Amino acid sequence: MTTLSESEKESLAAYVRMSYGTDNYEIVGACRLLWPPVPGPVASGKAVLVALPSGRRVWAALHALAIPPERIAPMLRQRISAYRDAIAETEALLTIAGER
Repeated sequence: MTTLSESEKESLAAYVRMSYGTDNYEIVGACRLLWPPVPGPVASGKAVLVALPSGRRVWAALHALAIPPERIAPMLRQRISAYRDAIAETEALLTIAGER
């Protein structure tokens, strides 16, 4: 699982404090976002799943272009499909090239 740097943890803490009014939360997990959700410079961010004191789980996006929390899970599902397609295409091309 992806880990967060200290600066990312600080950024996440500020986001959770501003958005949910608490400094008490647990990082459930994180994963990399390998390309931006909209056209723009190549960048990668991270999607982070956080558990609030109430037990409610919410999403946050770090270093990404303004992804609303309710769009993170659907976007991740779309990207998984795109990742699988890209892997299959790459493997096929490597096989054709005799590199596999």
